[in-house]
Amino acid sequence: MAESRGAWRRFIFFIVCIAIGVGAIMTVKSFSSLINTAIQGESKGLLAADIEIKGRWEQNLDDIKFQKTALPPETKFQFIKELHAMALYSETNGGNASLLVELKSVPAQAPFYPMYGSIESTPSHPLKNMLADSGAVVDPAFLLRTNLKIGNSFQLGKARVRINGTITKEPDRITRAFSIGPRVFVSHTTLNKANLIQVGSRVKHRTLIRLPKTIQLENALIILEKGLTDKSLSLRSYKDMESSINNSIERMGQYLKALGIIALLMGGIGVAMIIRTFMAQKLDTIAILYCLGASPRVVLRIYFLQSLLLGFLGSLIGVLLGYGVQFLLPSKLSKLTSLNLEPEFYWAPALHSFSLGMITTILFCTLPLLRASKTKPLRLFRRNFEEEELSLGTLWERRTFGFLFVFIITAIVVWQAGSIKHGIIFILALGISGLLLTGFAVLLIKGLKQLPSSVVMLRHYGLTNLHRPNNQTCSIVTCLGMGIMLVLTVRLVQMDMIAMLKENKEINPPN
Repeated sequence: MAESRGAWRRFIFFIVCIAIGVGAIMTVKSFSSLINTAIQGESKGLLAADIEIKGRWEQNLDDIKFQKTALPPETKFQFIKELHAMALYSETNGGNASLLVELKSVPAQAPFYPMYGSIESTPSHPLKNMLADSGAVVDPAFLLRTNLKIGNSFQLGKARVRINGTITKEPDRITRAFSIGPRVFVSHTTLNKANLIQVGSRVKHRTLIRLPKTIQLENALIILEKGLTDKSLSLRSYKDMESSINNSIERMGQYLKALGIIALLMGGIGVAMIIRTFMAQKLDTIAILYCLGASPRVVLRIYFLQSLLLGFLGSLIGVLLGYGVQFLLPSKLSKLTSLNLEPEFYWAPALHSFSLGMITTILFCTLPLLRASKTKPLRLFRRNFEEEELSLGTLWERRTFGFLFVFIITAIVVWQAGSIKHGIIFILALGISGLLLTGFAVLLIKGLKQLPSSVVMLRHYGLTNLHRPNNQTCSIVTCLGMGIMLVLTVRLVQMDMIAMLKENKEINPPN
């Protein structure tokens, strides 16, 4: 502890480096656990049914009759239509304007939508009442974009529709991140009055089925798969829905885990630089301890214990930081998902993140500490002679440690990625990037050495310090390059997703 008082600023940076990396991983792991917990608790509500039959056109009468006769009499059916449409409304200046909306038509008679889950609306009236007599329930974004209010009307095809409320949550719509337009609910009767569905219209027909307890889900799926004559129909159950969402979350989690690993490795590089600088300043102290009878093993234990304590504090703060970020996620994601997210502390992500923080601390502190422990007592009497600040060790020691370092880093990445193939690909890409950045830094330093000396003192000393012996220019340039690569990767992926959505969006829909 006495050694820590004189270098507390460096040690705070040490703790921050570890805390940021651990916090990033803790946030990603906790977020995945949070979403998975929410999905497991609302599995049937995610589909609003036990089984969904989806197609591009209405089912033929033979298939509908088969479903109602092959399944138990207590089975409930709902037929839902979803399409894009143009809503025509009056502006405040007296003119007319139009807005592309996502139209969802539900039955106005029993069984009422939804059969699983619940709808949250304002005012909180039954959906069947608000959709009666050409009524509609709209997304709050519809009111914002049209400047209309509850009670106003707009034109939907040939029907005049009155806004009776707003809907903030529907069970079978998990995400609203990639909506083409605001959501509008109407009844089948209103949709027929609007006369929107014509030849060439793109309509998604969904049949929602709620099974009684007298039949197993797997048996019902087998009956439907064998008996339906229209083979273009797709069937899925709420279990498939849960699996599909979990796969999407897993893919997103793998990408975010990679970013977390990069943040942790960058923090580890910062830790190595801090320990290297600190130990270089303590070489005289170590030499004095040797003169007083201390063994290299005792000195190594002293500073290794100090590093472990700092890593412990950094990892603990990182875990708490990642846990605290969970409380910000529900409010940030409320506009993107209808899942009920309730933050809680997950021990598995916490232990996982904490372990990675401690392993990173040990990995990046070991080499500077070993080099410092090789200091000789003779150093006290040879201060005027030029020598390396830290011993480089023998060639065998450097190669052995380098091999162990690469092996442990690869093991960490594979552990974090959950796949040997993905982990090795990631570590190879990261290694190539690191080599390119290091090579650029070396060329930069050599180029600075070739520059003529400047008569301006600030410029002369500033450029000279970049290539003086035992400096950190190469490490700093590599870290900065990794950081820029991290930010640029996130931005490029975001732009690529947006471009893909724009290319696939229907510009002139038939209806």
